[in-house]
This record gives sequence, structure tokens and C-alpha cells, in this order.
Amino acid sequence: MLKKDSLENDTTPKDFRIKTHYDNHIGYIHDTVWFIDTIKKPSPPDFFYNQSLYKDSTVLNSFNRNKNWKNFIVVTDVTGSMSPYSAQVFVWLKEQAKNDLAKYFVFFNDGDEKPSRRKKPLETKGVYIVKNLSLQAVINMATKCMQNGSGGGEYLENDIEAIIDGLKQYPSANEIILIADNRESMRDYKYLEKIKTPVHIILCGAEYGINIQYLDLARQTKGSVHTVNADIINLQDIKEKQHFFIEKKEYLFENGRFHSIYKKY
Repeated sequence: MLKKDSLENDTTPKDFRIKTHYDNHIGYIHDTVWFIDTIKKPSPPDFFYNQSLYKDSTVLNSFNRNKNWKNFIVVTDVTGSMSPYSAQVFVWLKEQAKNDLAKYFVFFNDGDEKPSRRKKPLETKGVYIVKNLSLQAVINMATKCMQNGSGGGEYLENDIEAIIDGLKQYPSANEIILIADNRESMRDYKYLEKIKTPVHIILCGAEYGINIQYLDLARQTKGSVHTVNADIINLQDIKEKQHFFIEKKEYLFENGRFHSIYKKY
């Protein structure tokens, strides 16, 4: 047990990890775990099949509503508070009698433990790719990605880099399923035009509105956006200066980009 001031007074460099879990009464809890004497990795995630940890069923609902997706790559953000959502990916995979729809899985943690100042768009790293040969192989790769990451905490993630790396490994994919954190933005947003394959974005944490960067990505690639209850398709058909609503939130398409419209009532 550490004394209260032991970390405050000791300036020796320490190794730490940020672990996240969900409490039904409090919400997401981020715990900083310090390693004083030795540097060691946290144990593998223990929540993959524990559905009591889920805040909602965004990922499972989206997969269940969209059974027409074929020959795709699953790209998953496994940073910070995304852990309960990434767990649903494995529940979905386990439930398939014969799951050969997802050919590859790509996990990203936004740069392993690289300092923010060294992170460059499309060169951030922390991207882990595995062919879907078995459930255990996929889980092992996800665990490795989580262990090598810093636990999150930044507001930018390397979504586009992860998608590009996945397509390099499997260029014949018909579609990309991106499981993204709606509360974070893309470090490499300005490069979304590099993606030519349709991207279907499952947005986690979108109960208060949608991050417009993901609407832009879906429109650019002729893909779609999916929340816990809604499927937003045909975004490429929206015209300049057109207003529209998604789950009672208003948006505008103008100057080639989407914008959120907030009104006070």
C-alpha cells in the first residue's frame, strides 16, 4: 500500500497503465495503475464476455441490424473507455456459427506509448492486424494492442491510418466496419479522401449527437453511420445547404462538410 505522498515526493520516473471499467452507478472509471519496483504489463482484459459491463449494445445492435455486410475488415479503437464496446466485437464473433464475413481485424491504440508530440498523421502507429483464423487469435491480438497502448486519454485517434493499414493487408475487402469513439476525433481526418472502400462506422457514445467527422468519412466513402438505434445511410445523396435530422439532432451539409446545428428551446 503506497503512502499518500509517496508518488508526489518521489521524482523517479515511474511506469503506469490506465485501466478502464464500467460501473452501473457511476459510469466509466479510469484507474491509473503505477508500477514502482518493476515494469510489467497488466493482465489480459477479463471483460470480453461480461455483458454486465456494457453501457449499451451499440456494436451488437448494429451488427444485428446489418446482416448484408460481406467480405469486410473490422477496424476497432481499443483505447480507454472503448473497452466495453470492443468486447462486444468478440461476443458478436463468438455467436456466429460460421463467421467468415470478417476476413481481418485491425486494432489501434493511437501510437502505443508514443508521446503526443511525436505523433504524426498516418505515422502514429499502434496498429495491430490479424487474419480471422480463430476467435482466440483475434482476442490475442486485441489484448496485445491494449497492453501496448497507454490507455487513452487524448482526444485524437488514428482511425484513418488503421483503415489504410488494414486495406494494405487485405485490399480485396468490399467494406470496412469501423468501431469508433464518437467522443474523440481523428488525428488524420484530412486524409479521409485516401479511403476508397465503403466505411460503415459504428459510433459508440453518440447519445448526445454525432461527431460530424464520421459523417464526413461515411459520405466520402459512400458508407454509413450506425448508433445504438439508428442506421444513417445514403449520406452521399445529401445536397449542399441541406438540413436534416438524426435522432432529433439537426445537421447541415455546407461547403462539402457536415455541421452540427444546436438550438436552444
